[in-house]
Amino acid sequence: MKKKSIIKELFLLILYGLLVSIFLYPLLHELGHILAAIIAGGQIKEITLFPLPSVLCDLAGLTPTKTVIIGLSSGMLPIVVSLVHIPKRFNLWYMNFLLKLICVYNIILDTVYMTLYFIGVPVPDNDITTILSLRNNNLVYLIFIFINTVNLVLLCASLKKSSPVNTILSDMNIS
Repeated sequence: MKKKSIIKELFLLILYGLLVSIFLYPLLHELGHILAAIIAGGQIKEITLFPLPSVLCDLAGLTPTKTVIIGLSSGMLPIVVSLVHIPKRFNLWYMNFLLKLICVYNIILDTVYMTLYFIGVPVPDNDITTILSLRNNNLVYLIFIFINTVNLVLLCASLKKSSPVNTILSDMNIS
């Protein structure tokens, strides 16, 4: 493969990474909140995607359990999309692969935030801290850990099955 072609391929890989991390994952994350809020009976007041994604919901009248479900749902939509959609074309496969990696990273961060909350060092302005403050008990923590563990196992199995190194090298015609 020519040097110019390798540089072009690497540039495209970086561009896909930026698209997934800056646009796709945040969009799916916030859509997860939006869908759950609508299903639970909350009202969407404001949606902001740039510069920092956020959703403002009116949750008045909702039970703390429904509010916790709305908070939990944010990470679920990107995971479901990354596990259900198995593209054949390399560029879409690579973006899906990156989405899975970001989901794994998010699960690890959420677990750290949960643990910090329960040892008395909550991280301010964080979805997990907000959710846990609504239902501060060990059962919620155990449910979070269970959900995160199941999702992590599913994502890691999917990542291993996709043999990323071989796929990327073969697309770039490098042996």
